[in-house]
Amino acid sequence: MELRAAVSDYLRGHQVPEAAAKYLELKRLDSEQVLSVQDQLDVSNQLMSEGRYAEAAEAYEDYLRTYPRAPQNEQVELILGLIYARYLPRPVRAVELLKGVLERLHDSGQRALAEEELARLAGGGTHRM
Repeated sequence: MELRAAVSDYLRGHQVPEAAAKYLELKRLDSEQVLSVQDQLDVSNQLMSEGRYAEAAEAYEDYLRTYPRAPQNEQVELILGLIYARYLPRPVRAVELLKGVLERLHDSGQRALAEEELARLAGGGTHRM
């Protein structure tokens, strides 16, 4: 409970990197822990921005599993699909996520991004950063 409180305190103080570090400490102690909907998203985004793709993917998966009807799910599924396609060796999960979210994306740029990534995965190409 102290670690969960520390994560929330850091987030409320806009100390997101510190919150992400405490979150990872919490997950090491209890892998079943999930934060509130916004805290989980904030920590997941922070891990992604730090290039901690495996940890970010796990945090996003926890988010989707725990909050299946959250309003940001389309963006989370897109991000998670991109992580699996570009940074982690999980192309099957990447395709599953990207195909599943494609029709629910309202932003034409996000749709184009998902379509391009699906085409790249289907063609076996490599992503250029």
